[in-house]
Amino acid sequence: MEKSSRSYKFFHMIPIRRAATQAEEERMQALMHKRGYRDSDDWKKKLLLTVQEGPNKGSKELSWIDEDGTVAATELDGKLEFMDEIDMKKRDFIVVCWACKNFVLST
Repeated sequence: MEKSSRSYKFFHMIPIRRAATQAEEERMQALMHKRGYRDSDDWKKKLLLTVQEGPNKGSKELSWIDEDGTVAATELDGKLEFMDEIDMKKRDFIVVCWACKNFVLST
């Protein structure tokens, strides 16, 4: 989960497989020493869900937007409301992300 000022983003983190040759490893070590570690060297991020606050400042309504850009659910005062056309797999995934967001924000 990645948090910005008015949104939360949930990603699928996919490891990047690199060649295990000695020359490739030395090149990556030199690059890392030169510019520091970047997670983009080892991980590819695929955006799965975006949670955005409403357009009004201080709005308590959150829109849960899937990777296609459609609103899959809305949240108001901690209550999650799903759109009717959502399949069970996506609904379960949104509930897991919702629980994760609430857990992270409560600690």
